Amino acid sequence: MSRVLLRGMHGLGDTIHQRAIIRELKRRGDRVAVETPWPQLCADLADEIYLPEKSLRTQQKNMRRGGVKSIAAAMRFTRTVKNWYKSPAVRSGGYVKAMFDESALTYPASPDFSFSVPGAWVEKARQVVGDTGGRPVLVYRPLVARKEWIGCDSRNPDAKAYAALFAAARDGFYVVSVADLVPGVEWITSRPVVADKEFHKGELDIETLCGLFSLASLVFCSPGFALPLSQSVGTHVVCVYGGRENSTFYRQDDKTLGVDTVRPCDCLSHTHACVKTIDLDAYVPRVRTFATRARQAADV
Repeated sequence: MSRVLLRGMHGLGDTIHQRAIIRELKRRGDRVAVETPWPQLCADLADEIYLPEKSLRTQQKNMRRGGVKSIAAAMRFTRTVKNWYKSPAVRSGGYVKAMFDESALTYPASPDFSFSVPGAWVEKARQVVGDTGGRPVLVYRPLVARKEWIGCDSRNPDAKAYAALFAAARDGFYVVSVADLVPGVEWITSRPVVADKEFHKGELDIETLCGLFSLASLVFCSPGFALPLSQSVGTHVVCVYGGRENSTFYRQDDKTLGVDTVRPCDCLSHTHACVKTIDLDAYVPRVRTFATRARQAADV
């Protein structure tokens, strides 16, 4: 049995997609150690977990909770697999396939990054959400920009279109808005919305966040961690695209509605003048119908 160190990517969405890589390595019979700032998201799969030496703000906050060894303490491994992806591979097959290509692993017919959220995490989420008055939960992700990554502005959809599509989705839901804002470090760029509850200061730890997405009936977001997290726990999700990428980069299924621009871009660039126009006449009815279906599924 090979002892493999998977040096994981640090982004939350990439970490969720990475679960498919871990599963494939385990299927091959490898003993898998994972280097990640998000140990909670692979503890059910990995044989060992190590923290990276460096990471970004949100990841550092999670790592400070402790309980996992630094990678400096890791023992020797048979081989190391670096989880990564390159732009040409993403354009041709999406993020998950690009990960498999870079890791020299055979891409399965149905890559599995699903996540069964522990009941205790769901209960934590129920406690912080409180009484919804019988309405199903909709998790809303405002558009944000942050100093750590300048790609936010190019990636985000048009704020006016984002607001119009959210207005089409929200009827009948209890809206919970989540973000991790710090003045001058990370801030909202979308138009203000009225939510039933806001958690905008990073109040929700990763366990509670996963629990919230699991108990939600619908998630409304732009590209980022919210899309793969929703898919991993089986929650309906509307994802509105702007620049840099489009819906073909992510898995599409009957619980996912990707809202593309009139000219979907695949530039993966911070500087390209991507066309962010969305055909609202076409998509507003589709979003409304999709949200209704998600709300009805919650009543079954």
